Amino acid sequence: MTLADIAAHAGVSTASVSRTMNSPDKVSDATRARVLKTVAELNWVPSGAAKALASRRTHTIGAITATLGHANVATELEALQRRLMDAGYVLLLACSGLDEANEIEQAKRLLERGVDALVLHHSSAHGKEIWNLVESVGVPTIVTRAVEPIEGYTTIGYDGYAAFRRLTRHLVALGHRRFGLMMIASPQIEHLHTLEPDARVRKAHAGVVEALDEVGLTISPDHITNTYFSIGKGRSCFRKIMSAPTRPTALVCMNDQLAIGAIFEAASMGIRIPRDVSIVGFDDIELAALVDPPLTTMRTPDWEMGEVTAECVVDTLQSRGPPVYRREVEPEFVLRRSTGPPP
Repeated sequence: MTLADIAAHAGVSTASVSRTMNSPDKVSDATRARVLKTVAELNWVPSGAAKALASRRTHTIGAITATLGHANVATELEALQRRLMDAGYVLLLACSGLDEANEIEQAKRLLERGVDALVLHHSSAHGKEIWNLVESVGVPTIVTRAVEPIEGYTTIGYDGYAAFRRLTRHLVALGHRRFGLMMIASPQIEHLHTLEPDARVRKAHAGVVEALDEVGLTISPDHITNTYFSIGKGRSCFRKIMSAPTRPTALVCMNDQLAIGAIFEAASMGIRIPRDVSIVGFDDIELAALVDPPLTTMRTPDWEMGEVTAECVVDTLQSRGPPVYRREVEPEFVLRRSTGPPP
């Protein structure tokens, strides 16, 4: 069914149908009502290809994310999709798994489909090739969850260094002097057995180290683990750390899944929280408030990041605001019962 068929059924011109669909404020209320009634009755979907040819825009946005295995990432992407939909755009999503070659391939496929803009989620995965690709095509590119500002690109993110410094200072203020640390690695990194922390983890680690250095403290190597973020890994890492000759009295976990695993394993080992050891996490996933004891953590502004990203995309495409800028969002400290004074 074509635009001409809709016009014939509605008893209006093809121009009136086109204006109704693209610029509804330019037609009368009566004409708009007739056209929309016909469109609904006939289940007509306008041709995206024809519209793209006419406007040289596909009204689609490509996004490449590192993982879909984290609830907070899903929250951010849902907010991005909803706000883009409100602005008349469709989101096409790809997952790189923190594999640079896969990211390049996904980016090429999205660009082949004529996306109007590209959102790169989790900047630490990106190598030089992705920047060469987007620059050669000239498509607007927004980087979200960016660790640092990137010259020539709009970036959106939060300061992980400051967030983990805040968490660690909270534990120091309670009187803790022996610390443990659960760092995180990606599934791809773990699969390759090269557990090197990525840029986000290095920033978080620096925040912990700086807060401890302020009071002359360090972390014993026996009290540090580096693994994939999951509740199961949190359990095994907690057992490993607490099996060291000297136990820490405070444990900093780089996400809530690890921290919740630690809480579960503590119960199985007869270790009381926070009486024997205090635990903090990061993200404030739903389960963080439901475990016993509830978890002290940092709440990341995931929905806000998704909305801000969408606003930046739309502003860039519609030439509103500066073409390149840095937007920073702030995590929120959430105090619950998993932290207390040392034994």
